[in-house]
Amino acid sequence: HDDGPADPPSSSHLPPPSSFDLTNSVMSNAESVHDLERENSELREKCRILEGRLTRAEKEIGEVKELQLLQDARSMRDNLVFFNVPEPKSEDCERTLRHFLATEMKIGEGDMRKIRFDRVHRTGQHQNGRHRVIVAKFNPSEGRQIVLKHVRNLDRGKHFGVNEQLPRPLAERKKQLLPTFKEAKQAKKSVRWSLDKLVIEGKVNSVQKDAIRDINTDSTEKTRSLRVRHAPLHALQG
Repeated sequence: HDDGPADPPSSSHLPPPSSFDLTNSVMSNAESVHDLERENSELREKCRILEGRLTRAEKEIGEVKELQLLQDARSMRDNLVFFNVPEPKSEDCERTLRHFLATEMKIGEGDMRKIRFDRVHRTGQHQNGRHRVIVAKFNPSEGRQIVLKHVRNLDRGKHFGVNEQLPRPLAERKKQLLPTFKEAKQAKKSVRWSLDKLVIEGKVNSVQKDAIRDINTDSTEKTRSLRVRHAPLHALQG
């Protein structure tokens, strides 16, 4: 009488593994751990290399942007920005500016004849009756210097302002140094601006350049943004 195949022995009846089998299992696990450690070490090395490349790339991008800022600043070196100059509904912008220079800045006829422009225009949007800024490009630059010498004649109560035009990030850095500038002026120290840097008694003061991350490379947009990014020059006179 055939009762069919016998049932397999239960695990409790299996013979214990031999020491040879245990040794092979331990060695296999050790090799797997070693392989994982090696792969992990290789990945860490690759990450280290990538981090180094990323750091160098960020530095190079920052340097390129900084060079672009300097080029933009040079292209604006003959420009001045005028704040809060009354804006009639229909105007000849250069005539408006010349009237402002003569009446508010008290520039005489002789100096006025030396002031010539390549271009004078308003920039920005009309907002609640606020006057848009005027950007003027002087040619030759002699006229620009004449205007800067007469900034002190402005009536501060009328909130007029005149400033050198700078790309937005440089203007932001300069703005951060204004308190230091005022302190130096009050202490009667020798102080001057070099773009976004403040030179006090021959020592250069500067701020961090984090703002360059947000540079808009479109030059038109950067110029338009200047209407709210400049501190009037009369504030820099101390």
